[in-house]
Amino acid sequence: MFLNMLISSLRRATRLVTPRSNNRRSTNGDSVETRAARFAEERRIIEEAGLFDEAFYRRKYPDVEKAGLDPLEHYIEWGGKEGRRPHPSFDPRWYTTQYPDVAQSGIHPLIHYLTIGKKEGRRCGLDSRILSTVASMYQEAADFEPAIALDASLNTPHLLDIHGGGQDWPALRVWRALFESLDRPFDYVIFVGSPLRESDVQMAACAAQAAVEAHGAESALVVFTDYEEMEACDCFGQDVCTRSLSNFGESLTGGERASIVEKLILSVRPKAVLNVDSAACWDAILRKGAALQMASDLYACLHSDNVFVDGSTVNFAHSHFRECLPFLRKVYFDNLHFEESLASVYGVPPSLRSRLATLYRPLRGEGIATYKATSSTQSAIVWGGQIDSQASVDLLLQIAARAPDLMFDVFANGSSDQIAYLRDAALSSANVTLRGSFVSVSRLPVNNYCAFLHTSFSDRLPFALVEACATGIPVVAPAVSGIAELVTSKTGWPVDRYEDPESYIQALRQIREDSQLTTSKSTRMVEHVQEQHSQATFMRTLRASPSFID
Repeated sequence: MFLNMLISSLRRATRLVTPRSNNRRSTNGDSVETRAARFAEERRIIEEAGLFDEAFYRRKYPDVEKAGLDPLEHYIEWGGKEGRRPHPSFDPRWYTTQYPDVAQSGIHPLIHYLTIGKKEGRRCGLDSRILSTVASMYQEAADFEPAIALDASLNTPHLLDIHGGGQDWPALRVWRALFESLDRPFDYVIFVGSPLRESDVQMAACAAQAAVEAHGAESALVVFTDYEEMEACDCFGQDVCTRSLSNFGESLTGGERASIVEKLILSVRPKAVLNVDSAACWDAILRKGAALQMASDLYACLHSDNVFVDGSTVNFAHSHFRECLPFLRKVYFDNLHFEESLASVYGVPPSLRSRLATLYRPLRGEGIATYKATSSTQSAIVWGGQIDSQASVDLLLQIAARAPDLMFDVFANGSSDQIAYLRDAALSSANVTLRGSFVSVSRLPVNNYCAFLHTSFSDRLPFALVEACATGIPVVAPAVSGIAELVTSKTGWPVDRYEDPESYIQALRQIREDSQLTTSKSTRMVEHVQEQHSQATFMRTLRASPSFID
């Protein structure tokens, strides 16, 4: 549309300047009259827009002044094509790098912006938020090294030649799209690895809501960094902004994702950043922790082996914890056992020990004290949770094989291979039935069973187990790691010989035979869960100095 308009204007101008019969040609193939008309039309557009500062152009490009040339004429004829700036507010190099189609169109960059780009909402230079960040970084550098302040050009960041260097790779495109999608700065940014790990999503949601409660709506941004496909998450509410790097149409490497995280922190400069098992954020802190901690206070939630629904695992405790700790204000663990064992393994010095804290994820209020035992369920056992290893399934099957008088219903989430393995095993067992997957243990029909059986003995404190304990159903579980903090001799049936099937069977039969003891332990369990996993406890821990939200 612009080309038609410009051509029409040039034709009108040409008719006013010279007769149609004049065939003189310029060196580029246009007639001299056509070239003059185009020049006149471009000059009119620029002058009317007010985006040419003659005094600025003379100061910035003294060669023009020395040659005695008209500044605007020089800019239209040569300067614009050379990437020279006509005004402090317009950067042609940045504009043509940001929008490659401008160079391909052959239209003068400033003319393109004034007639096409501006109407399309394109920017004519770096975002003011980036310029503000550059100015802040300049001041910080000048405070560190006063000699930097002697360079006057650095004190005017909008005049610096800051651009993409002509590079246009996937990470840069995603970064641009991500940054442009944010309509405001955020004080609290939370990076989450995968939307498929429910415990990470819920922890991030709790932290984001805590920030909103403390500092108002729209103060928190959640960014999913690692997973290739992102489905909508509705647990954050309307007051929390969410983004996923994988929703911007590019395939990214791990290094590129880390680079985008670095850029976002350094550009937005939030008050605090929380890393919830994000590989990209862990890598960014590992690579640029010293710089990032100057831009924002850095925090992290750290769990043991993260097991995803596809069966893959990652352990940031062993790969990143030691090197990243000096840059982190605090690291939150999901259980005390894991916190203490990691501090011991890596010899965390007393000077850094205060940076470690246990942050128990709060319950959502569903299913608390809902369990009602009946005599008809005394032989029915429920197993529910994420399959984190074949060993936990094998132990369940061994228990069932040695206790034919008990019936085991299994509600399991896991990879397709794990579920197939469990399904095949259940087919050959007369007292094991695979009931399918589940969303939350609190929504399982716990009243149909006399006990909840847990057979995993990893370092984690599975939240499915916490939800089961909250209902009041009697629980049998291995006395290991964080599980031992929850299932004690006062609140349930911890199994010290956690690899021995007979120990579990003895506990299950005691539950069936001693109703008074069962009721007493279940009552204490509900009280313990309500205290340890309450919203009040979560907020109290999160607010303890140094605090992610204060």
